[in-house]
Amino acid sequence: MTLACPHRVLSFVLIITAVVAPARAGDLDPPAGPIGPTMKPLDQVEPRIAINAQNTPGDGLSRFRITQSGSYHLTGNVTGQLNRHGIVIAASNVTVDLMGFALQGSIASLDGISVHGARSNITIRNGTVTGWGQDGVDLRHGASSSDEIGIGAHLDGLHSSSNGSHGFVLCRGAVVTNCTASLNSGNGFISTNAGTNVLRSCTALDNGGTGISTDNGSIVSHCTAENNGGHGISVSVGSTVINCQSRRNNVDGIRNSGSCSIRGNNCDLNGFVGINVTGTRSRIEENHCTLNGVGVSTAGSANLIIRNSAGGNTTNYSIGSGNHFGTILNNPGQITSGNPWANIGY
Repeated sequence: MTLACPHRVLSFVLIITAVVAPARAGDLDPPAGPIGPTMKPLDQVEPRIAINAQNTPGDGLSRFRITQSGSYHLTGNVTGQLNRHGIVIAASNVTVDLMGFALQGSIASLDGISVHGARSNITIRNGTVTGWGQDGVDLRHGASSSDEIGIGAHLDGLHSSSNGSHGFVLCRGAVVTNCTASLNSGNGFISTNAGTNVLRSCTALDNGGTGISTDNGSIVSHCTAENNGGHGISVSVGSTVINCQSRRNNVDGIRNSGSCSIRGNNCDLNGFVGINVTGTRSRIEENHCTLNGVGVSTAGSANLIIRNSAGGNTTNYSIGSGNHFGTILNNPGQITSGNPWANIGY
């Protein structure tokens, strides 16, 4: 039998002792005084105000009314009541997060969300507003045609549907992103006499009026307007419509007045005109119009029409006198023209 060397055993024991030695228990006697919390309180973790009867009590015209600046959020669905708005915002510098919940109205209710008074810096996001007797979201409640009530709002990730009037009524300077308006009796989005707006990646479907209707100097980009009772997209003086899809609308795909830039859009199967230019000094470039009554029409003068394509329309191009346009190549087959500004008809 071979015995282990005692020197090796001793070395092994010393190594284990050296490793284990630093580990020792902490102080078992807590410091004097009461034990305090070690985590942040809820109002610091989630510094927002719940929309409810205690924090945002309503009145005769609203279920809930926000009267102080701050960040607010829903904790559940809201149902409409007779002759009342769902949420009224009566303060500036307010953010409302619907948290994915729905404001569900009724025929005899008023607006789903309504901004009252000359408010500014309003943000509303992330939820559904449906079935209200008037507008889904109204940023200009009570404004006459000459008023400018409200400035600087941001709407994001909202769905406004099946409301008795418009889906979204916009204030001056509103930025609207990733929103959908569908099946509303009026327009999907409207900002008539409200001033400049920006709509990006929005969709207007099956509304009774125009899908998207904006005022002077607005930008509409990467939006879709389909199967609306009026025009798909209608913009006023100095506006830009870029990279949008407008199809199967009862009237025009894109209707615009003077000094507009209409570029890179696809308009098909609209009842009257794919792109209808009613004013002067607009630039109509690189659009594609198919299967409309008229592909591109310019009732006004001094417009620039270049590098468009139109096919399968009853009339591909109807360009009035006094306009400036690239040569129209009808059914060119193999395109060999060296004219970089030519419009194609086929």
